[in-house]
Amino acid sequence: MVTGNISAILSWQSGSPAGSPSITYYWVVGTSPTVTYGNGVAQNSTSSTSVSTSALAPGITYYLRVYAFTNCNNSTSGYATSFPFTTNSACIEPTIQISNISFSDIGTNTMTANWTIVNTNISRSVIYINTTNSFTPPVNGTEPLSNSIYSNSGQQCIYNGVNNSVMITGLLCNTIYYFRAYEANCTSTSSVYNISTSINNPNSQITYMCSCTDGIKNGNETGVDCGGSCPPCGSCLNTIVEIKTDQYPSEISWNIKNSAGVIVASNGSYSINYSLNTHSYCLYEGCYSFNITDTYGDGILSPGFFKVSQGNSVLINNSPYSSSATFYFCLGIPPAPNCTDGIKNGNETGIDCGGSCVPCPNCSDGIKNGNETGIDCGGDCAPCPTCFDGIKNGYESGIDCGGPCLPCQTCFDGIKNGSETGVDCGGSCTPCPTCSDGIKNGTETGVDCGGTCPVCPTCNDGIKMATRQA
Repeated sequence: MVTGNISAILSWQSGSPAGSPSITYYWVVGTSPTVTYGNGVAQNSTSSTSVSTSALAPGITYYLRVYAFTNCNNSTSGYATSFPFTTNSACIEPTIQISNISFSDIGTNTMTANWTIVNTNISRSVIYINTTNSFTPPVNGTEPLSNSIYSNSGQQCIYNGVNNSVMITGLLCNTIYYFRAYEANCTSTSSVYNISTSINNPNSQITYMCSCTDGIKNGNETGVDCGGSCPPCGSCLNTIVEIKTDQYPSEISWNIKNSAGVIVASNGSYSINYSLNTHSYCLYEGCYSFNITDTYGDGILSPGFFKVSQGNSVLINNSPYSSSATFYFCLGIPPAPNCTDGIKNGNETGIDCGGSCVPCPNCSDGIKNGNETGIDCGGDCAPCPTCFDGIKNGYESGIDCGGPCLPCQTCFDGIKNGSETGVDCGGSCTPCPTCSDGIKNGTETGVDCGGTCPVCPTCNDGIKMATRQA
C-alpha cells in the first residue's frame, strides 16, 4: 500500500481457495474499522486486486475493507479483516528558498557545490546542474532521481536529500557549469517545491584547464599543474561581488576572468527588482578583470550599483557605464605599474608621466599643462606676465604696456600720459611751452606773449615800452 497526502494505492490478495475465475471485489474506505460498502468516503467494485483513490484527506487514519462476489453462483463472501492506513500530513510549499550556492575543491573534472538552507523546516534540498543557465523546475507531486555523476547532457538532478553539499564528478575541464537549487517538502506524490530564485541561486563555476593534471609544468603554469590558468600554487582569498539591481534586473550580467582570460566567476540575468545579490568566491593571488554588461545599454540605474571587495578593501566601486565596462584588480600582489594609478612608479619620471607614459609637463613645451595657469607659466613655472608687474615681459612693447596691455605712451598721442607734464610735452618729451622761455611756442602770438601769455605789445596800445640799451 502506497499513500500520499490525499491519495492511496490499495491492494489485497484473493481469497483461498481462489474460487471462480469470475470474481468482483467490492472495496470500501472509511474512518471506522467496521465501515460497510455504500457508507465509506470512497468505494467501488473491480475485478482486479489493486485500486487507487484520491478522495482522502491528509493526516487521517482510514480502514480498507473488501468482500468478493462470485459470478458463477452469485455467492458473496464476508468482509476481509479491515486494514488501517494513514495518509501523509498536508505538505506546504517551503516559503524561503535555498541561497548562496558556492563551490570548493574545484578540479578539472570535479567540484563540490555548497548551499545555505535558511528554512530549517524543509524536508530536503533538490539540486540541478546544466551546461547552460536554463532550468525546468521540478513539478509538485513528483520526486526526481539524483545522480552526482554528471552525464554532460542537459539538466540533471545531482542531489536530493537533507545535506547542504555534494561532490559532482564526470565534469569536463575548462567548462562553465550552472547550478540551481530548490527547497522541497514531503516526498513522492506529496512533494511540493519552492521554485523561486534567490541570492546566488542560480550560480555558476568553471572547472580548471585540461593541462592541469598532466604532471608537467607547461603552458602558463607557475608550478607543476598549478598557477596560471590552473589551480594556484598558493591559498585563495575570499572575494565578494555585490550587485544591487535596478528595475530591470534581467538586463545585468557580469564575469571575472583571470590573467589567462579564463572566466572564473560569472552571474546575471537577475529576476528580482532592487535586490542586493552578494556573490562570494575564493580567488587565488593574481590579477583579474571584471566585466559588467547591460543588454539595454543604460547600465545599472540608481539606486542600483556594483562593487567588488576583498576583506575591508574595495577593489572596484560603482561607476557609470552603458552597454559594457571592464575594470581590473589584483589580489595578494601589488598591481603592475600603469599610467593611471596616481602613483610615481615603474619608469615614470613623474606621477603617471614620463618613461613609458606620456611626457611629463615642463615649462618650455609650448603647452599649457600640469599646474600651469598659462602656456609654460604659472604653477611650478615662472609667474605668468601681467600688465601690473613692473616688468617688460610677455608680449609687452614697454613696461606693462603694449601687446595685451594698454598702449605704451608716446609724445604724439594727443594724451597727457606717462611722465608728461602736459599733453605730449614735459617729462621724457620736449619741454612744455611757458611764457618765459624766450621762444614763441604753444599758443603764443609772439615771443612769450599772446595766447595764454600776456598780450603782446603794439604801437597803439597806449603803453610806452622800455627799450633795453646795449
